[in-house]
Amino acid sequence: MSYAEPANGSVPVAVPTGSSSSAPGLAFRVYHRPTARYTSHSCVIDLSGYAEFSLHTTVQGCGTTVTFSTVFERLTVPHSWSNWSCPPVSESCTPDIMYSHSATAATIDFGTTVTTGGFEYEPSTLKVETVKVSFFSGPYGSGTLVGTITRDVNGNAGARLFGCKAKAGFRSAVITNNADDQFAIAQMRV
Repeated sequence: MSYAEPANGSVPVAVPTGSSSSAPGLAFRVYHRPTARYTSHSCVIDLSGYAEFSLHTTVQGCGTTVTFSTVFERLTVPHSWSNWSCPPVSESCTPDIMYSHSATAATIDFGTTVTTGGFEYEPSTLKVETVKVSFFSGPYGSGTLVGTITRDVNGNAGARLFGCKAKAGFRSAVITNNADDQFAIAQMRV
């Protein structure tokens, strides 16, 4: 089931049990753009204090520690990562990013239960790839599947938001793409 992207940037999607609704109380709501509703109900992890080219399995901010299943490298657009998308589909044309270094898939543990959050994603190859992000209730991709976002994302200045509001909350996200390609994420929000 698919939905057209409304003007407010959020799209109701089917919950994992298979039911669907466009009612305001929907259990899992997808944000395709960083609208005021999305950003005002979440906190962005500030990466500016991490040195460029430094390697990390955790980053801290917003009262939590975000843990990656693999090593990520802190880069910046356009200095060490060539491009990104610009508003209104992303928060900034020149964000600080975390590059998956050599990994083609990863799990992100947000360190806390998040009701509104997510991140922007861009592949390293300058082509369109299908990207899937599954949000789980437990740490490191465990627990109940809360919801999944699948989008086609262009590596040529095509970063897109994988953001959501989950009524019951989520703790972790599993990222996969159809091209076994490395990637970068930015604007992690909890």
